[in-house]
Amino acid sequence: MDTDAFTAGWTERLEIERKSRCKRMREAYIAARKCAHILYDKYRVRRVYLIGSLANPEDFHERSDIDLAVEGLPSHLYFKALAELWRELPAGLELDLIPLEDVDPDFLSRILKEGVIIDD
Repeated sequence: MDTDAFTAGWTERLEIERKSRCKRMREAYIAARKCAHILYDKYRVRRVYLIGSLANPEDFHERSDIDLAVEGLPSHLYFKALAELWRELPAGLELDLIPLEDVDPDFLSRILKEGVIIDD
């Protein structure tokens, strides 16, 4: 067996996967910022936090989604906002929208400590 060809093949495959992951991460980040701006502008939320694997690039993988924690979204507008944001997503990306007012204290503490605020 030609180990050099085998190694070269795997090296090439890993590089293709890395580039694909980086491209998807860029698309997800752009979409997250767009969603945050909609939340700020249209729904007048106070703050949007990026959490999860997109906030920690070393954890991002091909099946990662966008996780946004939001402060100040009225509960009666949650599903309207979620539907609007989903329409803005690139194909294959999903969004979790988490109202801070509804999370337990431990999770809230973690979001406030580890989340990345997306500025208005």
